[in-house]
Order: sequence, then C-alpha cells, then structure tokens
Amino acid sequence: MDKKETPNIYTLQRASYQKIISEPDAGYNPATFEKVLPLAKFGLPEAQFFVGEYYMYHDYETGHKKQAEYWLRLSAEQYYPPAELALGEWLFYGRHTFKTDPECEQWLLQSAKHQETRACYFLGELEKDKGNMTEACQWWLKGSESDDEWSQCELALCFETAQGVPYDLDAAIAWYKRAALQDRIIGNADVYYQIAVLKKYAMEKFADLSGWASDRFWEGENEMLRGNLAKAVSLWQWIPDPRAMVMEAWQMLHVVKGVVEKEGEDYFDDDEMFFEEEEESIKAVAEFFSKQNHPAAYYLMGYLYEYNICYIKKDIAKASHWYGKAAAAGDEVAAWKLKKMEEKAKTKEDNNQ
Repeated sequence: MDKKETPNIYTLQRASYQKIISEPDAGYNPATFEKVLPLAKFGLPEAQFFVGEYYMYHDYETGHKKQAEYWLRLSAEQYYPPAELALGEWLFYGRHTFKTDPECEQWLLQSAKHQETRACYFLGELEKDKGNMTEACQWWLKGSESDDEWSQCELALCFETAQGVPYDLDAAIAWYKRAALQDRIIGNADVYYQIAVLKKYAMEKFADLSGWASDRFWEGENEMLRGNLAKAVSLWQWIPDPRAMVMEAWQMLHVVKGVVEKEGEDYFDDDEMFFEEEEESIKAVAEFFSKQNHPAAYYLMGYLYEYNICYIKKDIAKASHWYGKAAAAGDEVAAWKLKKMEEKAKTKEDNNQ
C-alpha cells in the first residue's frame, strides 16, 4: 500500500464507520456488527473497539471471550483510549473470571493518561485490593473531580467510613450528591446520599439525648473516627430509640455494598433475613423522618414507591407526590428525579401516539 494513499483510505473507512453507527437502527446488534466487522479487519481502531465491545457485552454467552479480548487488544495497541479502558476493565475482572489479571493495571494507567476518567475508579479498586486505601482515595479523588460518578460514590463512602481519608460526613454528602445528580446515575447513589443526610440529621437529634442510648451512639461515632466500621455498627444496633433506625439502615446498605468485607459474610447468618432487615430498616427510617418534615425523608419515600422496595407497592403517582414535597423543600436530587419522570412519561405518550 502506497504511504501517500494511507491517510485517504483511513479517512474513507472512518467516514464509512461513522455512517454505519449513525444509522437509526444502529447499535450492538448482529446487523450493525456485520457491517462493522470488515472495517475492523481492515485495521480501523474504532471498528475493532466496536467488535470487541460486541463480543464483550452482547455475544458473551456464545463463548466469545477470546474474541472480545483479541479485538479490544488490537484497538488498544493502536492507542485508542476507549479500547485501552475497555481492555483494562476486561482484565480487571480477569477475563470475566473475577480474578484480576496482572496486565490490567498497565492498560488502565495508559487509559487514565489519555483522559479516560473511568480508569481512575478501577485503579482505585486495584489499590484497595492491595490494602492501599490512601492511594485508592487519591485515584477516586482524581476521577471524582472529572465527574466520574463511580469514583464519587467510592470517595464519598471513604469519607463516610474513615477509610484512607479522615471521617467527614459533610464531604461524603457532597460527593454522593454530585454522583446522584448526574444523568449516568448508578445503583443506589441517590439513596446513599439521602441516608447520609438522614444520618447527619439523626446525629443532631442524638445530641439532645441522654443516658445509655446517647452514650452508645457516641461511642460508635468514636469508633468511626478510628476507622473501625464493624465495631461502630455493632454498637449502633438495637439502640432503643426510633432515631437509631437511620444508623441501622446506613449500616445495612454499606454491609451489602461490602464495606465490612472481612466481617460481612459472618455478620448475618441468614442472607435472606439480612435483606429483609435492610428493607425494614429503610422503611422505618423513611416513616420516622417523614413525620419530622425532613426533605430527605420525603425523597426516600418517593424512592420506595418508585422502585417497589421495602414491601411498598410500586406507585408512580405517590412517588411523584413525595419527590414533589422534597423538591419544594429544596432537595435538588428530587427535582432532578421529577424532571426525569416527566420526560419518561412524555416519551411514553409520544410513542403511544
């Protein structure tokens, strides 16, 4: 191939690729795959990345693990940043065997260098696995400042549980909120945010208590400051005051997430009972704080109705009602939720018409 012709050929192939993926019915489907595959074989890194992603996520059950890695590697070796990240993620999960591959850090570092912010999350996870929580938080801080919501959730959790950074509930709330407000909202970021807000509110309430419940609560807080989450949650359990339910719900959520990693499996003997307790705790928290006219509780009630959890029947109208009360009280996440629900309802109406 003449060197002078190469740029023109690649330009034409790239234009062809853009045209294919811009078609109305384009996506990770067999028809688009068949059109893109010749471009991948030609050597176009974008097309190779598409084919690797197709095998990785959309044709995985047919046993194409090697094909996924092969095409992602071809693209990554041409310094295509999304492929560097995808290959690093693939190796992070050990080619989907969930045993990290030693090579993954190399590709994640390279993709982070090329401004792929999600790489910061995985690099933080690698440092966490090594026991280097301070270094993990540094990666998550870098990802958080670039608005990677996965990093923001991890960093918030570290501030909330004194892992790698000092205990700072206000900082945790701020990072949870930023994660929850993003369009690419993940998992329970919004619930973690609201539970953290409720925890702060409960702390203020506990300041007015006296006797055994108050002593036990503040003893748990002191354990938190020492970074001993397992000890803290054991102290908070069974405090005979309704406000203590927020501590239990907070504890339950984070044990599920794996914060108490070593103690987590033994912390509850029966997983099914554990999840039932988690749901009952969150429900009790919402009900208690809704009587306190607190916007975070209004939001949490809306969340329960929207997602049909904690034995509450799904009811979008009631969810909108509670989100509306929270938004009227100044909750920005609730206002975001309302906007998204309205957009979804309008889209559904347009499709029906």
